[in-house]
Amino acid sequence: MERTILMLVLLFPVLVFAQEEEQVYETDESEKLNAYFVESSLHFSMGLPINQSKGSMESGFGLGLNALLGKDGFPLSGGFDFGFHWHSQVNADAYFWNGYFDELHDLKTTSYSITGDILIRGEPDLDFPVRPYADLFIGFNRLVTWSSIEGDSDYEDDPDLDNFDETYREQGDWTRAYGAAVGCKISVYESEYPDEPKVYVNLRVAYRKGGAATYLARMDDYTIIDNTVEAYEERRSPTDMLMIQLGVNIKIQ
Repeated sequence: MERTILMLVLLFPVLVFAQEEEQVYETDESEKLNAYFVESSLHFSMGLPINQSKGSMESGFGLGLNALLGKDGFPLSGGFDFGFHWHSQVNADAYFWNGYFDELHDLKTTSYSITGDILIRGEPDLDFPVRPYADLFIGFNRLVTWSSIEGDSDYEDDPDLDNFDETYREQGDWTRAYGAAVGCKISVYESEYPDEPKVYVNLRVAYRKGGAATYLARMDDYTIIDNTVEAYEERRSPTDMLMIQLGVNIKIQ
């Protein structure tokens, strides 16, 4: 009997300590599952025109940024995404009669686009270095083109174009956009401490369905009528793009 009591006295602290450890572990796991996180990605991006946009838009290169808010243990998160793409700059030589002689000028057309989206991401909670995900998004495209006619700097006596109208024109248009994306995050740094940031390499491919936009394009033939240079025309086409992105993703709890 005494031995039994002694054994219980000795085992009681061990049992209490083990129970407390289990409760602390369960509490830590519960807090981890209920923790919110912020995830942000900065990436290089290449926009490739597809469908009817191919042939009317040039491929673009630029930067993008997105940020997401989510909850550990829950597969969905939401946030925003912004991007900028520089599409093209086309130069061509043209001779304009200034009343005395034909002088050489440069016809220049430049275009860029801005994109903005609200997105929802689905990502399974995997304990694995490579983590796939999928996005749905809706937002806008902003396509801007500007065109100018500039004198050739090789001619010291080349007068400016003050006698001509429309030597500089700009055209911008807003369109709706929506689409889907798939990607994967490859773990680069992931500490055992949950409070420290996690770093990933992020690869993402997005199909972007855009509405029709109006932009300026250089005409094959130009004319001068009443001191007005007719060298550019407005065109309209869809803005569908396939976007390939590579960047760095940081997750903070």
